[in-house]
Amino acid sequence: MRASSTSPRAGKTGDVVRDVNRNVARRLKLLRVLKGRTQTDLGRAVGLTPQQMAKYETGVSKIAPGMLWKLAEYFEVDVGYFFEDPTHDLPGIDLRLTERQAAQKRLRIELISALDAIADDRLLRCLRVFLRASHGQDCDE
Repeated sequence: MRASSTSPRAGKTGDVVRDVNRNVARRLKLLRVLKGRTQTDLGRAVGLTPQQMAKYETGVSKIAPGMLWKLAEYFEVDVGYFFEDPTHDLPGIDLRLTERQAAQKRLRIELISALDAIADDRLLRCLRVFLRASHGQDCDE
């Protein structure tokens, strides 16, 4: 016999499914942020748009099992990571702070790439003097 939508059991099952979907979405976002990836980076890697990644992370769209497998492979985690107990996350993680740190990390990488492209040694030395002076460091070589 099939449970009706008004039975107590059906309500509990629906709540559990919603909780699991929310947990999967939250753990996807946490993993992405901790790895310093943007939704655009992740979307490109798995063949989705940044908009779809945002829908996955907010729980608006459910993640198909095949896509979950692809995401786990990309992040080099077991698929079970997405279903772990949410209380087992690293304590005290503030996603807003972590996102800001990830953005700063990306900016530093871009700056290093830009510096690597500079062939003029004199310009590099001038930049070093400027950066040291801006932080109150000794400018001597």
